[in-house]
Amino acid sequence: MVDYRVAVLLSAYNGEKYIKAQIESILGQDDIEYLTLIVRNDGSTDSTLQILQDIREANSNVEVIDGPNIGLVASFFELLEYAAKRALQLSGKFIPWRVVTISTDGKILD
Repeated sequence: MVDYRVAVLLSAYNGEKYIKAQIESILGQDDIEYLTLIVRNDGSTDSTLQILQDIREANSNVEVIDGPNIGLVASFFELLEYAAKRALQLSGKFIPWRVVTISTDGKILD
C-alpha cells in the first residue's frame, strides 16, 4: 500500500550530468519517510534512465516512469495524472461522503 503524504514530481530529460545530485538533494530532506519521489524520464537519449533506475533500486521511496519525449509540460501532466490516480480522492460540491475505506487503486472497499 502506498502511504505517502508528499509526492515530489520530477520530469527528467537528458539530465545525466545533474540528475543524481538533484535527487540526492530531494532525498536529503528531513522526514524523508513521508516523501515519495516520482520521476518521469521524458525520452532521454543519454544515461539518465540508467541513473534513475539505479537510484530507484537503492531507494524504496523513488518511483520511475519511462516514457517517450513529449516535452516538459505534457510530462508533468502525465506525472500529475499518475500521482492523482494513486493518492487523491476529489469531492465535488453538494456530494456527501459516507465513511469508507479507499484502496490504493481508488476503489472503495466495503
